[in-house]
Amino acid sequence: MEAISEFGPVDTSRRRPFRDLQSGYSYIEDGDIALAKVTPCFENGKGFVAQNLPCGYAFATTEVSVIRPKSSIDARYLSWIFQSSDFLQRGESHMTGSGGLRRVPDSFIEKYSVPLPRITTQQAIADYLDHETARIDDLVKHQQELINTLLERRQAVVSHMTASDQFSRPSDWDSVTLRRIGRFVTGKTPTGDPGELYDDAGPLGWARPEDLGGYVVPSRRLTALAASQVRQTTSSVLICCIGATVGKVGWSDGPISSNQQITAVEIDGIAKYWYYSLTGLRSDLVALAVGNTIPILNNTRLAELRVSVPPVEQQQTIVSRLDTETERLDKLIHEAEKFIQMCSERRTALISAAVTGQIDLRETA
Repeated sequence: MEAISEFGPVDTSRRRPFRDLQSGYSYIEDGDIALAKVTPCFENGKGFVAQNLPCGYAFATTEVSVIRPKSSIDARYLSWIFQSSDFLQRGESHMTGSGGLRRVPDSFIEKYSVPLPRITTQQAIADYLDHETARIDDLVKHQQELINTLLERRQAVVSHMTASDQFSRPSDWDSVTLRRIGRFVTGKTPTGDPGELYDDAGPLGWARPEDLGGYVVPSRRLTALAASQVRQTTSSVLICCIGATVGKVGWSDGPISSNQQITAVEIDGIAKYWYYSLTGLRSDLVALAVGNTIPILNNTRLAELRVSVPPVEQQQTIVSRLDTETERLDKLIHEAEKFIQMCSERRTALISAAVTGQIDLRETA
């Protein structure tokens, strides 16, 4: 599945003996459409129109549905139908299974009603969407490159300003291990009936990795019952220690708890300074993690990370300077993200309008 994109390039470089592929795989020929049917790949629109396959055919995971268009329907046009919001939303509502194993049944695709204009109109619609979405995708690409550049700049600014050589008396800075900075508290997921554990008005915030990246505003809150099962901290820096976002950091100046992917370090000092300091050391945190599939940064290794400790007045100066610089960069990043969201909405609306005949392309056919 990782070789399949959202109806973009598909990786056909892998080779295996034919005898190994005769069962347990989906057979695909040039002209077919392969459509991911398992969550979250279906919702993300993964699929492709098979073109120029090695030997004219290939094999793929059984987690795709293979559609072979009849001569009365253009494959590219049908692929745009499969990318329309109506198809994706209806498909999601027909999914069967539970958790991460939910799938769209082939019967849904077979019964889905497809608008069928004459073949030349189908081709005109496909040409139009190929051209217009390519323009939108190019705009998104450039905005994403801008975001990446701004994020790199932000990281460099934080690393630069939390370095001791930026001050006239760097000898005043102590070098210690992180264990000297505060108390380590590993997060926990409470157990029991979810309806009795979480409440938007609950007394204690419960942070997850997606909540980190600045001042932590937990996306979930715990009931008193759930809060009694977990440990909480105040004035703390929170570090993601498991998974793809290992090394991601946030901070809090009030009572907070977290799930088991996060370690909180309760600070006797300026928590926001340590958020900035550890953000500048993100690459060091990542390097301390172990594990190929799922990186894990355990507390023993985390506690041995060496950090520089400036005097409190210099910590306050650093925070003030970084607040000004990062606010400017974060605003630019937010504007770029808003533009990308607008482009995504425009792309979705354009596809739906074109395949449902709201954009009249008959004259170009």
